[in-house]
Amino acid sequence: MKSTGVFQTIKSKILLMGIFSILVAVCIGVLGINSLNRNSSNSEIGSIVNEIDVLQAKNLALEAQYQYYIDQKYLDNILGNLSQMLSNVEVLQGMTGAAYKEKIGKMLDELTRIRDNYSQISEMEEEQDLRLEEMEDLNAEIINTMTSIGMKEDEIAAKEKEISTKEDEIVAKADEIGRKKRQIEETQAEYDAAVGREEA
Repeated sequence: MKSTGVFQTIKSKILLMGIFSILVAVCIGVLGINSLNRNSSNSEIGSIVNEIDVLQAKNLALEAQYQYYIDQKYLDNILGNLSQMLSNVEVLQGMTGAAYKEKIGKMLDELTRIRDNYSQISEMEEEQDLRLEEMEDLNAEIINTMTSIGMKEDEIAAKEKEISTKEDEIVAKADEIGRKKRQIEETQAEYDAAVGREEA
C-alpha cells in the first residue's frame, strides 16, 4: 500500500510538471515569434528557440513514457533536456533586449522549478528502487534461511529415524538376551533335576 502511495505521489507531481511544461512551451513559442520579427540576430535566436521547442517536445513524450513504465532512465533524459533548455534560455537572455527580460526571467524561473521538481521525483524514484532492492535482498535472505531450516529439519528427521532404529535394535537385543537367559535357566533346571534323580 505504501508503494502505491509513492507511485501516486510521483504521478501527481509529473502531471503538474506537464502542465508547467506546456505553459513554458507556449511562452517560448510567443517569444520566438516576437523575436523573429526583430532585425538583429534573427537566425541565431530562431535556431535557439527551435532547439528549445524540440527539447520540450521530447520531454512531453518522455513524461508520457515515464508515467507508463515508471523507469528512472526517462527521468534522467528529462533532466538532461531541462538542463539544456535552461542553458539555451540563458543564452537568449543575453541576446534579447530589455523588452523580453521579464518573459525570459519567468521562463528561467519556471524551468528551474520544473527541473527541481523532477530532481525531487528522481530522488524519490532512486530511494524507492533502493528500498525495493533491499526488500528483494531481504526476501532472498528469508528464502535462504527457510531453505536452510528445511535442510536442518531433514537432518533432524534423519537423526531421529536413526535413533529410533537404534532403539529398536536395543529392544531386539534385550529380547534376545532375555530368551537366552530363559534358555540357560531352563537348561540349568533340567541339569539340576537330572542330578537329583541320579543321587536318588
